[in-house]
Amino acid sequence: LRSLPDEPRLAPMADGDNGAADHSRFKHQTCNVFGVGIEGDQIPEALNGVHWVYFPEDEYIFYRVTVLSNFSPQMVAKPFQQWSLLIEVSESKHHPVPRSRAKLRALVKEGLVKSGMLPEGAKVVAMWDKRLEYGYPVPYVERNMHVHEADRALRRLGI
Repeated sequence: LRSLPDEPRLAPMADGDNGAADHSRFKHQTCNVFGVGIEGDQIPEALNGVHWVYFPEDEYIFYRVTVLSNFSPQMVAKPFQQWSLLIEVSESKHHPVPRSRAKLRALVKEGLVKSGMLPEGAKVVAMWDKRLEYGYPVPYVERNMHVHEADRALRRLGI
């Protein structure tokens, strides 16, 4: 329960006079996830052994790129003929992103080329994306109290 994003369907279980039943108090971060499959039998040398690269700069729409093929070459449709990346784009009122999935995909691909994560001229053979409204939990002062109430309610149900 503590590793899950704060899910509003849990809020009613956190009954009591502690404000936990008000799901608006549960905070979360929305995350847009993109998978990119790239043609080629080898990961570029510069990415060899790299697992995650963080991008705090405002010039990139994403904040983290995972080189999935460095975890396993089996993370693509055609192992040893393709390699793959997983890209995470944060979304919030402080960091809005385009509503158009096509525009967001284009910005991701542009950033991958600009950052060197996607070599110039590389052939992208597949790209998918998913918007996760409840991508990550956000810590806040009362969160533990709210989560503990929900946890107790779930345990009473045998969960």
